[in-house]
Amino acid sequence: NAICEGMTIGKPIIMTEVSDYNVLAQGNGILCTPNKYSIKMALEKALSLSNEELKKMGEVSKNKARELFSIESIKNGWVELIEK
Repeated sequence: NAICEGMTIGKPIIMTEVSDYNVLAQGNGILCTPNKYSIKMALEKALSLSNEELKKMGEVSKNKARELFSIESIKNGWVELIEK
């Protein structure tokens, strides 16, 4: 939930490669594997980014959230699931 909430308010994300990472994390943050070394490297990379880069990632997050979490998108997903 934290990833989705952050995206909704336009924040760049740091996400491990689990769950729906391939849908949620595309140009809007940093991916890492679920181990302490990889997470450390992702955090260090995030800290090295410029404000402009972070802002751009946040904008991508917000746009993806609008697309993925809109009422219409959720409704269509449920209809598709029910009709299967």
